[in-house]
Amino acid sequence: DELLTGDQGYLAVGITHQIVFLATSERPMWSYGGPANMIKCQSNLRQIGQALEIYANDQGGVYPPTLEVLQRNIDITREVFICPEDADHWVEGDERSPTTQPLQSSYEYLGSGLRPPVPAGRIIAYESKDYHEGAINVLYGDGSAKRLDPSEFEEALKMQRPNQPATSPTP
Repeated sequence: DELLTGDQGYLAVGITHQIVFLATSERPMWSYGGPANMIKCQSNLRQIGQALEIYANDQGGVYPPTLEVLQRNIDITREVFICPEDADHWVEGDERSPTTQPLQSSYEYLGSGLRPPVPAGRIIAYESKDYHEGAINVLYGDGSAKRLDPSEFEEALKMQRPNQPATSPTP
């Protein structure tokens, strides 16, 4: 048996430290920032879009009035409603069952009462804050999620609400 010496020893200790840190962390590994969180956030929005379609199929062809109603009626985790960059609303675990606590969400929902098919350019939901340093993730009526810069977002929101001022995510 050989002992690790010099650089090998430091490397082994460093790797062990990282593994222990990640294994004991309260937040999942993907929640530590960067492009992965942007992609995870877009995935959350697409999952919400799919759940909206299922809800509408089950409920007479109408989207729910709120995301909380969606979560209480469709088998979807509460975690899906939280952007991984949103430390204020973070939830632990795979909480699928209805609870008495109100749903915490990182997303603003604009789909109340809509009937599918929703036009592709119609914004259904978007991030309520600027979680991704100048980029805003948006869910469209066709189920796609896209990253927009603030000016693109303002224009897209204005097109959908021509008589109302746009409401940007708060920094």
